[in-house]
Amino acid sequence: MSREIKFRTWDGYAKRMAVQGTPYLETLSFFISHYGDNDLMQYTGLKDMNGLEIFEGDLVTLPFKSSGGMVLEVIYESREASFECVNVLDRSVRRFFNNPLTASTVIGNIYENKELLNGEDK
Repeated sequence: MSREIKFRTWDGYAKRMAVQGTPYLETLSFFISHYGDNDLMQYTGLKDMNGLEIFEGDLVTLPFKSSGGMVLEVIYESREASFECVNVLDRSVRRFFNNPLTASTVIGNIYENKELLNGEDK
């Protein structure tokens, strides 16, 4: 299975997310040369139930009753070479990434929505 490879990063100076593939940051090499010192967040290749692309650093919720409305952070686990979700409150790992996340909803990210990392509502 192949997936589109692209990245984004938080531009702290401009206070916005910079996404590789936008017109002035079209190529990956230009994007990395411009933002290579920042924390790069990779696209998972998946979209949430509203069609939004899911990247590392995104905060998502799942629609399942068993999830109890928990907020999960999308991370890349290098030892497993896969994307996973971590409960932001207790840091427990949720290893159900592929199919359930396509039913998830992106509610923010770790840079623009820090209040969600503490379990606070929007």
